[in-house]
Amino acid sequence: MKFSEYKKFDGGGDWMTLQPGDNKIRLLTEFVKYGQHFDEVLNKGIVCIGKDKGCVYCTMGKSPTVKYLGWVIDRKTQSDNIKDDTQNNEIKLLKVGHKIISQLGDYQTSEEYSFDSIPDYDIFIKKTGQSLDTTYTVLPSKKSSPLTQTEKEKAENKIKDVEEIVESMKSKISSSPLKAADIPIIEDDQDVNNEDAGQLE
Repeated sequence: MKFSEYKKFDGGGDWMTLQPGDNKIRLLTEFVKYGQHFDEVLNKGIVCIGKDKGCVYCTMGKSPTVKYLGWVIDRKTQSDNIKDDTQNNEIKLLKVGHKIISQLGDYQTSEEYSFDSIPDYDIFIKKTGQSLDTTYTVLPSKKSSPLTQTEKEKAENKIKDVEEIVESMKSKISSSPLKAADIPIIEDDQDVNNEDAGQLE
């Protein structure tokens, strides 16, 4: 699904965590939408399997937050003078909320920065504030830059289907009792608020 086709909101190892300040990334795939609950006791984000599939949080009346998951290149690892081409750790899964996806959608349909599926330029995501006051600003690079052959090879070797990753997490929850030790988790930076919730339907 194109970034510009995500529904507008009414009013969330291989994982990259956005740090305060500028985060330079390169999008490698489109992002997959899914629901997530934040468990205050476990202090973790838990993927929602849906109320019809027996989601404990949904049956308790807790609405899931919409999240988006996709593969990116974390340019920070390259700028830190890590030159070992055998390492794949700069290719990571990135989980973002609707604020970031919405801004990417605006660029996708803009005259100057438009793209079909994946932009051919790097993206800067600036993170400011903390907790419920966190703000994300998305800015495109000034010029296009093709992926290097090394980057293409790393992406081909490492990237797994995002839909399958999400379905695997749901399957693990569905097939076992809800226990802290059994729950597949997604590391969360805990700075999502209602304005970033989006729509799951």
